[in-house]
Parts: sequence; C-alpha cells; structure tokens
Amino acid sequence: MDYFEKVDSKVLTLQYVESLYGKAFEAKRDINKAFQAPLLITTLQCFHSMVSESHIIYHGVVVERDFSIHPVINCSIWIIYQIIKVYIMARSGNLLKQEQLGSFSCVLPLTSFFK
Repeated sequence: MDYFEKVDSKVLTLQYVESLYGKAFEAKRDINKAFQAPLLITTLQCFHSMVSESHIIYHGVVVERDFSIHPVINCSIWIIYQIIKVYIMARSGNLLKQEQLGSFSCVLPLTSFFK
C-alpha cells in the first residue's frame, strides 16, 4: 500500500511536508485520546484479576487445607489468560508503532535534507 502515490507528480516543498507531518501528528494524538481510557481500564482489570486469582490460590493452599486441584488449575488458567491479554495489547501496540515508523520513513530524508 503506497501512501505517497498521489504526491509523485508534485514537487514537495518544506511547507507541504510540515503540513503533512502536522496532520499525521494530530491524527496520532486523536487516536491516543480515543484508546487511552479503554486500554487503562483493560490493564487495571487484568492486574486486578491476576492479583485476586493468585490470592484465591494462596488462600486455598495456605488457609484451607482441603483445597482441591480443580480451583488451582481454574485460577491458573485465568492468570495465564490475563498475561496473554497484556502481551497481545503490548505486541499490537509495538506492531502499530513499527508500521507507523515504516510508513513515514520516506518523509524523514526529505525533512533532514531541508534543515
């Protein structure tokens, strides 16, 4: 997917490149604002779930002596699920960042040339 296909016929000026950068920066800021609260809530939910499930395991093993293996496995699966969810969020954010840097890589030599 070539984002700069329309621009090939024009001569790029510094002003045009700066305006493109400004638009991209504003779009990035809007996207960050839109996803900041859901990501925060999801992260807090993951942390709370990992702590509470670990506490259930601890309480069952240390306090209750008749704790069966089924709740331990069930809680462990939920803890692993939360760890996987945090990993997926971090990995997708990293991939988006790499894609963003890759798509603007052809603009960077132009901006450094005009300095």
